Amino acid sequence: MSLGAASTGWADGDLAPGQDTVSRRDMLARLEQAMRHRAGAVIVGDAGIGKSHAARVVAARLRTLGVWVELVLATEAASSVPFGALAGLLEPASEASGDLLDVLRTAGARLVRRARGGALVLIVDDAHRLDPASAALLLQLVTRHRIRVLATVRAAAPAPDAVTSLWKDAGLIRFDLQPLTEDGVAELARELLGAPVERATRRWLWATSAGNPLFLRELVRSGMESGGLVQEQGHWRRVEAVPPPARLLDLLDERIEALPDDERRALALVALAEPARFDLLDELDALAPARALESRGLLAATHTVGGTRLRVGHPLYGEAVRSSLRATEARDLRAELAAHLDPLGDRDRLRLASWAVDDGRLDDRPLLLAGAEQALGAFDPNLAIRLAQAALDCSPGIDAALPLAVALRMVGRFAEAEERLAAVEDAARRSPRVTSYLFVRATNLQWSLGLPADAHQLLDRVGVEPGRTIVTAALRSSEGRLGEGVAVAQQVLANPGTDRLAQAIAAVLIGHDLGELGDPRTALEVLDRVERRVQGVESDWPRAAVAAAAAFYAAEQWSERLAALKRRHAAARTAGDDARAALCEVAWARLDVPRGDLDAARRHSEDALARLAFTDPRAMAPLAYAEIAEAQALVGRAEAARATLRSGYEVLRQAPVHPMARAVLERVSALVLAAEGDHGQAQEVALGAAGAAGEAVLSEAEMLHLFMRVGGDPGQVRGRLQQIADGTGAGMAVLWARQAAAASDGDGAELVAVADDFERIGARIFAAEAAAQAAVALRAGGSADAHRRAEGRAARLVNACGARGLSLVTSMRLSVLTAREQQTARLVAHGLSNAEIAVRLSLSVRTVESHVYRATTKLGVHDRAALAALLAGRGG
Repeated sequence: MSLGAASTGWADGDLAPGQDTVSRRDMLARLEQAMRHRAGAVIVGDAGIGKSHAARVVAARLRTLGVWVELVLATEAASSVPFGALAGLLEPASEASGDLLDVLRTAGARLVRRARGGALVLIVDDAHRLDPASAALLLQLVTRHRIRVLATVRAAAPAPDAVTSLWKDAGLIRFDLQPLTEDGVAELARELLGAPVERATRRWLWATSAGNPLFLRELVRSGMESGGLVQEQGHWRRVEAVPPPARLLDLLDERIEALPDDERRALALVALAEPARFDLLDELDALAPARALESRGLLAATHTVGGTRLRVGHPLYGEAVRSSLRATEARDLRAELAAHLDPLGDRDRLRLASWAVDDGRLDDRPLLLAGAEQALGAFDPNLAIRLAQAALDCSPGIDAALPLAVALRMVGRFAEAEERLAAVEDAARRSPRVTSYLFVRATNLQWSLGLPADAHQLLDRVGVEPGRTIVTAALRSSEGRLGEGVAVAQQVLANPGTDRLAQAIAAVLIGHDLGELGDPRTALEVLDRVERRVQGVESDWPRAAVAAAAAFYAAEQWSERLAALKRRHAAARTAGDDARAALCEVAWARLDVPRGDLDAARRHSEDALARLAFTDPRAMAPLAYAEIAEAQALVGRAEAARATLRSGYEVLRQAPVHPMARAVLERVSALVLAAEGDHGQAQEVALGAAGAAGEAVLSEAEMLHLFMRVGGDPGQVRGRLQQIADGTGAGMAVLWARQAAAASDGDGAELVAVADDFERIGARIFAAEAAAQAAVALRAGGSADAHRRAEGRAARLVNACGARGLSLVTSMRLSVLTAREQQTARLVAHGLSNAEIAVRLSLSVRTVESHVYRATTKLGVHDRAALAALLAGRGG
C-alpha cells in the first residue's frame, strides 16, 4: 500500500476533515481509511474507553501492509522535557543542539529517511500529554513533511494548541469514541467469558461499567474471581454482589484518602442516595463540598424528571465508595439520610425499605411491604424477595406471601413460591386479594410445576368469587377447552362489580380464545373496550401480544397492532421485565414471518430466548424456537431449521406448556420437512395437526392452508377451508379458502386477485405463493403475458423477503417438468446424489440420470449446480 502525500481535494463519499462521531463497529475500518488516504486521525475519548487498543489494532494492520509504523507513548514524566516524548525518534545530534528551530527543520526529513523511502505512520498515544516542543514537532511532521499521524487524546483533558490543531487545521479526522452500547457490552462480555450473558446480568454490566471496556473487563474479572458471576445453562449470570475491581479500589482509595473529611462525607452521602437532590445535600451541610467534588470529576450532575441531581462520577466509583465504608459508618450515614427522605415518595420508599433490611431494622412492616411491591413494579425480583421475606419474617400474611411468591416465580423458584402460598391459604379466603392469590398459585401449579389436578383442587377448596370463576376459565383455556373459557370470561366481563384484575384476565382469555374459535374481530373489540378499564393492570400475558395474534387471523390492523406491541415491548424493556418483553418479541415474530421480515423474526425470537434463559414461567421458549426455525426454513436453511426445531421439542419434553406450543412446533415441523425435500411427510404432518386442532378452527384452517403451501393438493382441503371461512368470516380464513378454490380450478386471474389482497394487508410471503400458483395456472391456460407478470411478481416478492425456501415458488419454476422430473429436481436441489435419489424414489440410477438430464434441458441450465441454484432462487 502506498501512502503518498495527502491529496488536497475531497471526493464524494470520502471522509472530510473535522469531527466525526462514529459507531465502534465501523470505526476501525474508517480509521484505516483515514490513515491510507488522508493526513491521519485523532481518537478522542475517556480513559479506558479503548483509544489505545484501537490505535494498536490499526498499527498492526498497517504493518501487515508493509507500512513503517513508529509508536510513541506520551507520559507525564516526559512532558517536562522538551522533545521528551519523541526523543526516541530523533538523532542524538538533534537533541544535543538544543536549537528548537533546527530540530523542527530537520526531524521530519530524518524520519522519512528512517522509513527507507517507504510509507511512514506515526502513532502517538495520549498526545494530550506531549510537551509543547513535541506537539509543535508533531504538527510540523503532518503539515510540512506529509507524515501521517494517528493520535489518541483523552476527552476533556487539557492539550497543547498544536495537538488540537491536528484536527482543527491540519486535516486529521477526529473520531469521538463513545462508550459501548448495551449490545456492545454484551458482545465484549461474551468474548471475555466465552459464553452468552443472561439479560439481567447484561444490563447490570452495562449500567455498572457505563460502557467503558476497561471497567467492563475489570468488572468481569472481579465477578469471576469472587464467584458473583457463574455459568448456568450455557449463560453467565450474576448470583450475588460483585465487589468493585481491586485495581479500581486502589486507584479510588488514593483519591479518597487525600480528601478532607467534609468532602469524603459528601462523597459517601451521594453514593448512598444517588441521584442526590441538591436541597437534600444542603440540609445535610454537604452541598459546598459536593460542588468541590464535582469540579474534580468525582461527582457529576445528572438531569432527571425531578430536576438536576448529583451522582458519583462513574457507576463503579459508587460501588467502590459504598464498599469502602465501615459498617457503622454506613449505618450512621443512612440514618442521617433517612431523617430527610420522604417515606411516601416512590424512590425514597424503596431506598428506605432496602436500608431497613441492610441495617436489620425489621419493625416497620408496612415500609417493607410497600418496598416489595415497588421492587416488583420496577421488575427487580431479587430485591423484592429480600423485602417481602423480611416482611413475612416480621409477621406472616398473604400481603407478604403474595409479592414474595410472584418474585420467586420471576426467578424460576416455582416450588418455593408454592410453599409460601400454601402456608397462607386460610388467610387468602378472607383477603380482598384472593383473585390475585388464586391466579398466581393456580397458574404456578399448572403452568410452572405441571400439577393441573392440584390447581383445580385449590380452586375447589378456595371457592371465592370472582377469583375462582376467572382462574378456572384460565386453566380450561390452557387445557384447550376454549369455548368454556370464553363463556366464563364473558360472564365475568358482564358483571359490573368484577374487580379490575379479573377483567384483565378475562380480556386476555377472550382475546386469544375467541380469535382461535373464529371471531378475531370481536376479540379485538373486547380487548380495546377492556383496555380502557384496566390500564395499569397486567396479567401474565400482555394484551398487546394477544391483540397481534387476533389481528393476524382477522387479516386487518396489522400495522396498528404492531405499533401497540412495540410500545408495550419498549415499556417492558425499560422496566426490565424480561418475561413480558419476551412474549412481545415472540408475538412480533409471529407477524414478522408472513410479512416477509424473516431476519427480524429470527432476531426478535433470539432476543426472547436470551431473556427466557432463566425466567420462563410460561415455558414460552418453544414458541421462540419455532419462529426461528420457521424463518430459517423459509430462507432455505434446512439443516439449521432442523437443529432449532429439535431444541424447541427438547424444551417441550422438559417442561409443561400450553397446548398451543405443541401445535406451533408441529406447524413449523411441516415447513422444515418441506425445506428438507420431504414434501410427502410435510403434508402428513400438516393434516395431522389440522385434525388435532379441536375447537381452534382458525388454527385448523392455518394447517390446511399449510398443507397446500408444502405441495398438497388444494382440492383436498378446499371444502373444509370453505366451511371454516363461511362459519367464521375471519379475514384470513376467507383468503385461504379463496386461494384453495382458485388453485383447484386453475383460475389464474383469481389467484392474482388473492395475491393482491395478501399484499395489501402486508402478508408478502402468502402473496408470493399465490402469485406463483397464478403463474402456473396462467401458463397452463396459455396466457403468456399474464403468466410472465405473475412469475415476475412472485420472484420480486421472494427476493424482497429472502424467502428462497417457498415450495410453491419452487413448483412454479418446475411447472414445465413432469411430476417425476420435479421430484428428482427437488432432491438434486437438496444435495442428494443420483444414487441417493434412486433409493429415495425406488428408481434405478440410470433412470434418475435421465430425469436429471431432461430437467436441466427443459429449464435451460447446464448442470446440477445450476439446477440447484435456480430452484433456490439464485439464478442459473
